[in-house]
Amino acid sequence: MSYAIINLKERKTFFNTISVDEVCEEVKLNVPKFKEKTSEKYGKKISKILKKYKVSNVVLNNELQKNELFKNVLSENNNYIISGKRMYKVLLPTIIRETSKIMEIPIEKLNVAILVDEYNIDNLDLIKYLSDIVKHVTIITNNAYKFQKLVDELLHYNGITVRLLNKGKHTMKRENYIINIDFDVDSLSKIIVPVDSIVITIPDEKYPIKKNFNGIIINDLNIYMNQDNENFSSLSLCEAYIYNYMKKIKENELLFNRSKYRVNGYIGNSGLICQEDFERLGKIFQESKK
Repeated sequence: MSYAIINLKERKTFFNTISVDEVCEEVKLNVPKFKEKTSEKYGKKISKILKKYKVSNVVLNNELQKNELFKNVLSENNNYIISGKRMYKVLLPTIIRETSKIMEIPIEKLNVAILVDEYNIDNLDLIKYLSDIVKHVTIITNNAYKFQKLVDELLHYNGITVRLLNKGKHTMKRENYIINIDFDVDSLSKIIVPVDSIVITIPDEKYPIKKNFNGIIINDLNIYMNQDNENFSSLSLCEAYIYNYMKKIKENELLFNRSKYRVNGYIGNSGLICQEDFERLGKIFQESKK
C-alpha cells in the first residue's frame, strides 16, 4: 500500500514551503505550522501534492489528526486518512491472547461482547475469528437483522452459538472482555459492564467509567517500532506499513507477528497499565469461575 506521512515542522521556514521526500512507496511531507484559519488552504495544497505523487492514503501526526477542517478537505479530495482502526481489529485477538496469558486464564474460557453497528467484511471476519477462539461471543448492534445471517451460519456450519442483542441499555453479567468497534459515547454509556471486566475501545470513543468499576479500560497500544514515532499514532503507522486490505484479519495478524513490531504495553485513562493490574483481575476471574 502506497501512503504519505504528513508531519508539521517545528519552526517556520523561508516562504513556508512544504518539503516532499519520496522513497519507494512512501512519501514524506513536512508542512510548516499553520493557524487553524488557514487549514483549508493547506489542505488543498497537500491534496494537490498527493495527487501529483499518486498517493491517496495518508498518516497524519497527532496535531494534524485533531484538525477536523484540515482532515475534511483531504477527505473531500478522495484521500483516505489512516486512523489505525483497521489495525486495531487485526490486533484484537493478540490483545486478548496476551492479556489472558498474563491473567493465567485460558482464552477458550473467556466471554467476549462485541459492540458493533457497521456491517462490513472486516467486522464479520473479526466476529468469526473471535467466536472460534473464545468460549462465548455476544454481539450488541443496531443492525441485528443484518448480523442474524452470520449468527445462523456460525451455528449451522461451525456449531458455534453467538448471542445477538439489539442496541440499547444492556447490563453485562458474565462478559470478561467488552470490545467497542464503532459505538459512540452515548451508546457506550448505556452499556453497563461487569465491574471487573476489561473494556477495549481503541482508538476513538472512551468508555464513561461508572463509579463502582474495578476493571481495566484499554484506550491505546504502545507498539515498539524501533524508530522515532513520538508525534504519530503507532497504530496508524503500523496500518500503513503492514496492513493488506486484500487479506483477512488472521493473515494480517500473521504479517504483524512476522514484522519487527511488537505490542509493548497497554494504555489506559491514567497511562501505561501495569502487569499487576492484569494479575489482580486474573485472580478475580479465577475466583468467579470456582
